[in-house]
Amino acid sequence: MTADVAPEVAGAPVFTPAPPEVTGPGSLRPTLVVGLGQAGLRVLQRLRFDLTERYGPPDYTPAVRTLFIDTDPDALDDAARPRPVERLAGLGPDEVAAARLNRAGHYLKPRLNGRSLIEGWFDPQLFLDMIEQHRLQQSAVVPTMLQILLSQPLEDYELSSLQYVSSGGAPLAAEVAEQFSRRVPSARKVRTGRWQASKTLRI
Repeated sequence: MTADVAPEVAGAPVFTPAPPEVTGPGSLRPTLVVGLGQAGLRVLQRLRFDLTERYGPPDYTPAVRTLFIDTDPDALDDAARPRPVERLAGLGPDEVAAARLNRAGHYLKPRLNGRSLIEGWFDPQLFLDMIEQHRLQQSAVVPTMLQILLSQPLEDYELSSLQYVSSGGAPLAAEVAEQFSRRVPSARKVRTGRWQASKTLRI
């Protein structure tokens, strides 16, 4: 005599039995999982969904915490929205941190020493050496970086691999783009960033 088997319900979740619980003395290490940007948000939401599905609300797993960091207010709002169909949980207010940034012009203003913040770390010779040695095809810059590069002996470097230059953070003067393209003929496109404009400047 065989036992009746209940038919499977379409769309019902399939539960996997949990392995035997490990008991006895041992250390329990608290873990903080940090996510940055859109991809990081989706990882955290999926992790929180899976933990909740298996162990219950976040209070049931106090040793595992998640933290999402972003500069985009829309992304921070999106983090709180649960998407059960996509197996994504909403994050709580204490799991979201806003990283506030100033406008790009703030970082380009000259300081007391007459140099901008970007000039403190941008090494044009190293930048050009990297393009030459690694045959880079594209690069992202801000207009100040292009102006600094124009003060360098560009013709002394092998820059023929460079084809695309994406500029953002501040308005890009047409004469700067044209001068750079004349001196680096392979760079036929200078693109402005999406936060500034959507068009592509063809030189």
